[in-house]
Amino acid sequence: MAAFLDGKIWQANQETSGLQWQKQLTSLGNTLRYSQVKEADLLLDTTMFHICVPLNGTESYLSEGKQLDVNQQEYTILNYQQETRGFGKFATPVEGLCIHLTPKTVADVYASQIKSPEALLEQPFELTWKRHEFLVKNYSLKENSLGRHLQLVKQQLFSPPQDVLIDWDEFYYGIAEVFLETHWQINRHLNGLRFKKQDTSREIYRRVSVAHNFILESYAHSLSLEKIAQEAILSPYHFSRLYKKIYGISPYQHILQLRVERAKVLLKQDFSPTEVAYDLSFSDRRAFAKVFKRYVGCAPSKYREL
Repeated sequence: MAAFLDGKIWQANQETSGLQWQKQLTSLGNTLRYSQVKEADLLLDTTMFHICVPLNGTESYLSEGKQLDVNQQEYTILNYQQETRGFGKFATPVEGLCIHLTPKTVADVYASQIKSPEALLEQPFELTWKRHEFLVKNYSLKENSLGRHLQLVKQQLFSPPQDVLIDWDEFYYGIAEVFLETHWQINRHLNGLRFKKQDTSREIYRRVSVAHNFILESYAHSLSLEKIAQEAILSPYHFSRLYKKIYGISPYQHILQLRVERAKVLLKQDFSPTEVAYDLSFSDRRAFAKVFKRYVGCAPSKYREL
């Protein structure tokens, strides 16, 4: 199938200290690209890892026989040497960032994190990292440390002033560090599931993480276990057990933790305990105060005065 692109792609100019964009160039190193696409159907470069971050609209990819539709509250990762097509026809051009990391950069950071200082001195250029595949799915920007880091990157690149000084080496190595940190955590989650088939563990993780992201977005609303489990297409009992295996906490406890953290912010903004209880879907002020004191150690009214 012939490649087709109706849109524009710019590459960050790394020869300047400020952020400037130029026509896309062929590069063997790490790159940062910004795109505005109205229609596309093309194979993507597979010589590097891709971290795709939509800025406006929804980007669509076909990878491993599955379609990924990634919106501006999410990101996705495309693996090195993983055949992927980007496609779509949009009424309004879709804008996005794509961060390309070379396998060498990821390997360099990996070696530095697993080797002792003595080994790094003796063998500074030996890269023990082998090709790793990272779980391909929709990730919420709130879901993990890489998502939160990408939110900071967006602010750094697009919040005024735009002539921000950038240390490009530090920029890419910093992303590679969080990239590996996040996926080590995901692998720990997957290993905790202990299904015989890796594909089963990955599919379970994908499903449960959909519900996890739903909790992150909706914790302030009234949520039942059944409603949350529906997001994962699992029975409530099965979902609850799997959620605790992966995240180390039950869905209900996680919701309470998120509400308490939000309550602390609202109380410091001079909202009354009654208002906070209502905003966070507690049954009444008394129920809110009981939960808050259990987690924080003092009553909401007392915390407000601190």
